[in-house]
Amino acid sequence: MKYTRFKSGNNINWGEIIGNEIVELSDNYINPDSSKTNTSHSLSDVEIISPVTPGKVIAIGLNYKSHLGDKPAPSVPEPFYKLPDTIIGSGENIVIPKEAIAEKVKMQPEAELCLVMGKGGKRISQSDALSHVFGYTCGNDVSARDWQQNDLQWWRAKSC
Repeated sequence: MKYTRFKSGNNINWGEIIGNEIVELSDNYINPDSSKTNTSHSLSDVEIISPVTPGKVIAIGLNYKSHLGDKPAPSVPEPFYKLPDTIIGSGENIVIPKEAIAEKVKMQPEAELCLVMGKGGKRISQSDALSHVFGYTCGNDVSARDWQQNDLQWWRAKSC
């Protein structure tokens, strides 16, 4: 199934993409009580917007061999936060901060596999982790590498 959020006129809705149409849902698609409505829209008549409205974005660093170089993989995940407004919809422009442009900061885009969490939790066991995942989407993680190397925290570099 392909779920999305979309804008039709001044309304923002949740929907399921079926062929060239979006069928409106009664609620957020992550809500198990959400159901299809009798309203549908042509994909060409709506604007696809960010798939989620996250309260927080948690990412994991140093999880690709190409990022590690000669270093060993970390024994525990290396999490970092991104600002929620860094999540955008398909086709939306990536906004590079004015400061990064002025400072000629090296920007690096990376294709990412993103998990959409369906239910919360804390200290979830590895064996139970996938039961908390609602679905997957693709993303483009854009990093300000100069800031990342010079700041003590990654949030500024990873929130471009």
